[in-house]
Amino acid sequence: MVAAEPAHDPTSRRLWRCVAVLLGVLIAYRLAGAIPLAGLAPELIPGAGTAWPTGIDRFSLGTLGVTPIVTAVLVGELVRLVVANARGARGDLGPAGWPASAAVFLLALTIAAIQAYGLSRAYEAFAAGGQALVPEPGAEFRLTCVVALVGATALFWWLAELLRREGLGGVWLLFVVTTLVELPAVLANAAEIARTFGPAAPSLLVPAAFLVATVAILATLYLALPAGDGGGALIWPAALGMTAANMLLPLVFALIPSEGTSQTAIQLLWAILAAALICLFVLAHNRAAASPLPSGLPRFVMLALAGITLIHALLSHLYGPDLLWPPLQAVVLPVVMIKLVDAGRRAMAAP
Repeated sequence: MVAAEPAHDPTSRRLWRCVAVLLGVLIAYRLAGAIPLAGLAPELIPGAGTAWPTGIDRFSLGTLGVTPIVTAVLVGELVRLVVANARGARGDLGPAGWPASAAVFLLALTIAAIQAYGLSRAYEAFAAGGQALVPEPGAEFRLTCVVALVGATALFWWLAELLRREGLGGVWLLFVVTTLVELPAVLANAAEIARTFGPAAPSLLVPAAFLVATVAILATLYLALPAGDGGGALIWPAALGMTAANMLLPLVFALIPSEGTSQTAIQLLWAILAAALICLFVLAHNRAAASPLPSGLPRFVMLALAGITLIHALLSHLYGPDLLWPPLQAVVLPVVMIKLVDAGRRAMAAP
């Protein structure tokens, strides 16, 4: 009598599929940053020809990263918020607010093409030791560069879609992947500093306490969000508010005298402007969301995101920016990490 084969555990299959997609996407994304662009002089590319090149990312297929995609989806989300709030309509453009539409995709490719052309001209102008980075400059090189980087952007869009379908953070995971990969080294460096100078060193303890508190606060808010939000109510207002502040700050200084203004004052002014815009986008996002936040929760979201932005600026001034993630990553990275844990939990709990 032949023994019956053991039944496959669907929970195990779901979990391993998430792990396989996550690892496959991260490996593909990192490898793109290790493949140099065609037409560049290899001897002038840092790390070219080594087993694991370092510094090559600025001259590789991954040199643009997901910047064109993030820019395009932010534009798409802004348009959605404006239209939805004007019409009083609700509804997301996709899970976690992902505006997966042909228009946004084409916008991302257009932005990539513009940035790639600018990079190609910069590459042609670069020389070191009397040798040009581009031995044969001209229209053919520029076209090759644009096609390669636009193609890489299309690949990154597809990779982000794979992550989104598995509930693994989509483009935002790729946005913070470099920081995420370097996180173990950062923690090891922090442990070495603590061992050498003592754990009570304010330059280490205060930023560390801020990062821990940020993760705890965002995790608490994430658990209070409506089912299916996926952290969109936290990421989108922060990303839109900080991006808008970056665009509006030069306009502010164009309207008011700014001669002699210190870098600290500029940084704090940016943080105040970003915090105000974040609060505005929290309200706009909640009004346009298919599942609005429970009563009272928008106030806590506004307080948390604005507070994180302001405290981040203050700590960057007091202890330097090197011990902290960039402002947007200080919000996105914890939410993505929480989302990964939540995706694993749901995969294990799936019937």
